Amino acid sequence: MLSWKDVEERVCGAKNTNVEKLKEITEYEYCSEDTPVCRYFWNVMRRMSEENKSAYLKFVWGRQRLPTDLSNLSRKHKIKVIDSWATTRLPESHTCFFAIDIPNYTSEE
Repeated sequence: MLSWKDVEERVCGAKNTNVEKLKEITEYEYCSEDTPVCRYFWNVMRRMSEENKSAYLKFVWGRQRLPTDLSNLSRKHKIKVIDSWATTRLPESHTCFFAIDIPNYTSEE
């Protein structure tokens, strides 16, 4: 028998965003996990509050929670670095593709 909390998690996803799990399902375009801007991205994600992590997921995916079973996702999270963008430009998301385009920022700030 499942509790209401178990049902909620299976239907809605985990309340807390596991950044390491998100990182595991991430694909990179024009960059790699070791590219400085990607390292900055993951450092910032780890420091975010749960509310901000949820807001990030909504921005980039249209959902506020990651499913508990990530093996059945139809799309992987994608980070694409756009070198031609000014570093003053804000990131753009593509919710249909679970993707974010970011400038090649030179620092975490």
